Amino acid sequence: MMRTDQANGSLRRTDARIREIDIAKAIGIICVLVGHRTWGSPVNRFVYLFHMPFFLIMSGFMIGDECLTLKQILSKELKLFASYLLYSLFFILLDIARSGSFDPAVRGIKYTLTLFGIDTLWFLPGFGWPKCSSG
Repeated sequence: MMRTDQANGSLRRTDARIREIDIAKAIGIICVLVGHRTWGSPVNRFVYLFHMPFFLIMSGFMIGDECLTLKQILSKELKLFASYLLYSLFFILLDIARSGSFDPAVRGIKYTLTLFGIDTLWFLPGFGWPKCSSG
């Protein structure tokens, strides 16, 4: 995280937590919980206007100033990517079991390989890309 040095106004790297960022993230988490529990209501529609852009912006604040290559991203995010593939396979098999057909598998494989993500996994591939464009 980059912070401004109070003495000379320069930027320096620090691992110190920023209270305001922690509060903003907590408010965001509460909004997501409320949005998911009030499906179809005006509250849900309001929360869905901003909650995902909010989390992406907060992630950008926390990412730092290091720009990584795709190879470095894949190396650092291998565990996340393996989980993405494992859970994608689980959802594909679940869809096949529920439908009794392999038709959902085609969609699931396409979404997994294009990093679009299946169902609740849509956000996982996006975590590495901001690291590519920061800096």
